[in-house]
Amino acid sequence: GGGGGGGGGERRKLAPTTTAAEREAERRHWARSRGGGGVSSWHCPTYHPPPPTTRRAAVVTKRPASPFPSYRSPLPASAASARALLTDLLRWAPLAHGTAPTALDGAVHKTNEESATSVVKELKKQTSSDGTNIIKEYKDIFGKAEGSDLKDDAIADADAALPLLKAMIEEKKRSIANEAKRAKWDFPSSPHEQVQTIKKHFGKTLDDTYGAFLSWARVKQDPTKANVSKALRRLESYADWMHDAGTELTDPALSAENVKVAVDAWKFNTSVDGEGRLVWWCDMGRIDVPQLKKDFTPEDHMRAFVWYIHAVMYNQSAQTKGLVFVYNVNKMGMMETFTLMPAKLGAKLDKLTIGVLPIKMQCMYMFETPTWVSVFMKIIGVFMSKKMKERMVFVKDWDYPEKLGGVEAIPKGFGKFGGTLEESVIEDLYFVK
Repeated sequence: GGGGGGGGGERRKLAPTTTAAEREAERRHWARSRGGGGVSSWHCPTYHPPPPTTRRAAVVTKRPASPFPSYRSPLPASAASARALLTDLLRWAPLAHGTAPTALDGAVHKTNEESATSVVKELKKQTSSDGTNIIKEYKDIFGKAEGSDLKDDAIADADAALPLLKAMIEEKKRSIANEAKRAKWDFPSSPHEQVQTIKKHFGKTLDDTYGAFLSWARVKQDPTKANVSKALRRLESYADWMHDAGTELTDPALSAENVKVAVDAWKFNTSVDGEGRLVWWCDMGRIDVPQLKKDFTPEDHMRAFVWYIHAVMYNQSAQTKGLVFVYNVNKMGMMETFTLMPAKLGAKLDKLTIGVLPIKMQCMYMFETPTWVSVFMKIIGVFMSKKMKERMVFVKDWDYPEKLGGVEAIPKGFGKFGGTLEESVIEDLYFVK
């Protein structure tokens, strides 16, 4: 419990701001520190961390204590703590969104508060409708995003890592008496394992999948070595996720041929940036949302996303340099989003992408985000590490295409950039033109 940097014991009381001058100082501070109205720096903070300032500390002391734990504070220890955070969000959301309320902007305060209330209400509705606790799901997702390095982990050179990982998997299988539970280690629902009868497919083996996990678990200080134990933990999460999905991914077997129509409807693009990273582009403004709802079921979306994210996983640029995700939300409303893809399914796919597959998300740029998305990010931000928070970059305009490599590196039709790129790495590789 507790907010700010306390991290333990009694919860703080929110001290109200007392003077108009102090309120104006708060408003200006938030505009500066969040790029003008709640928008982060254009640069991916993973590579361009903002320098610390002493001015911020002086101003923060006048701001009401944040209900969110500081980057060093532990996650909420109980459901009661999480509920308290959501309750405090209704008080804190306007400040966190860069619009500190004053006596003259009560209407703005009221609008943001209603938005926060709507988000919390919808999350509760999604939770009660199918028994899935969405907040708990995201706590688990972001808790596993980076993986962990433990004291007794097995470290191996590149040549020895794969044989060692296979030996550790066999040891795991021998320790499971129940045959049905042991079957997850055979990966029957994984795309590389399924029978392919078309010309274009992954053409991968189980060793290729193991290699992707070992690549993800490279030792930072010495990339020629891999933390095999870390790779095994991630691989087991993958085995569990794919096993739980079951026949949704095997009947029929996943293939480029039978997911192409759904993938095309999402208008995905992929490219490689100047740093060698794979860039995944998604533009809600290009999607025919009513037609998407009419033509496809949630299961169709799940199959399309699972296939596509495996294509990302097998991409050499993604394995060696990581992934950048560029997302134009196009001011899409909350109800429209949840009726397009249920929150439970969205959380399930986020878990696969962020917390299960061996893909290092280097940065995520988000354009034209409506208020509800900002509020939702504040809620799940409780469970993010400092590094993960810095990778979420909210962009407020379309004025600087050079930040993404220039118009020639941006897919044609994406947002308002006027991009000219017509090629797409994954589509050009797997889909017959």
